[in-house]
Amino acid sequence: MVQMERPRSARTKLAVALGVVAALAAAAVFVLTSGPGSAPSGQPPLVRLADISRFDADFDAACNQVRVLVLLSPT
Repeated sequence: MVQMERPRSARTKLAVALGVVAALAAAAVFVLTSGPGSAPSGQPPLVRLADISRFDADFDAACNQVRVLVLLSPT
């Protein structure tokens, strides 16, 4: 037996449309603000480490300074 879908009311359609617009706006804000920024003056810029040997060299070169390592994961 085939079940017929009920027609959606205007209020439901409006709620769905507003939800889609809000999700798109949130995604646009995220994309526009998550790009690379700039470091304050006097501070070296942040680097994206693609090779562990560069990290080792930079970490070892600063052996007499306080070093902070921050690991971020998307999961």
